[in-house]
Amino acid sequence: MLHEHITQLYNYLYVLSPDEQVKEFIKKYKSWSADVIGSFESRHSIAHITVNYLDRKMLSFVEPSFLNLEYRLRKLPSINLKINGFDCFKESNTIYASIEMDEMTKAWFDQMQTIAPGKPKHKTPHITILKNLSKKNFDLLWPKFQNALFQHTFKIDNLTVLRKEAFNEDARYKTVAEFKFSKRVLTADNFRNVYVPMKKTQPGLQLSAF
Repeated sequence: MLHEHITQLYNYLYVLSPDEQVKEFIKKYKSWSADVIGSFESRHSIAHITVNYLDRKMLSFVEPSFLNLEYRLRKLPSINLKINGFDCFKESNTIYASIEMDEMTKAWFDQMQTIAPGKPKHKTPHITILKNLSKKNFDLLWPKFQNALFQHTFKIDNLTVLRKEAFNEDARYKTVAEFKFSKRVLTADNFRNVYVPMKKTQPGLQLSAF
């Protein structure tokens, strides 16, 4: 049994969790969608923003690095994110709540994806509502979301790590770690003061607690 545990492969998600109000809003949108089209792939997933992911890794490859991850994230400022309506990925018939991306928010996400292990699933940070719909169901639902108003600002001050067994269709993601950011909050007023140039081998800008 011990050998099986050591060699077991896992999938990891590094995610940001919105506040309870956003989670409840997204839950209601999913419930309404299910009333229209029936069950769908992301029906029961809790609202989140995926930063990075790792697939088919052993515990010994990922989790010993948690201490270093915690240290680095403590230096990253917290941030207020704003949902501004809905958008879609037409190539995958996915509908999502759209995160407003100004220069400050983009720089923060770029740094977060640099710190967290793995790689992003998508270049656009978002909160998925429905994904991988049939064209028929997408064409039915998207016009409703396209014109709907949904605006809400929420604070992000921690990163959650989720894990599930790879190659197990019944496995569900479970929380294995949560890491807090700096208590300082990134704002438009202090944004420039928080920038620290990164090394040339790492294009972009480093954000640190100020």
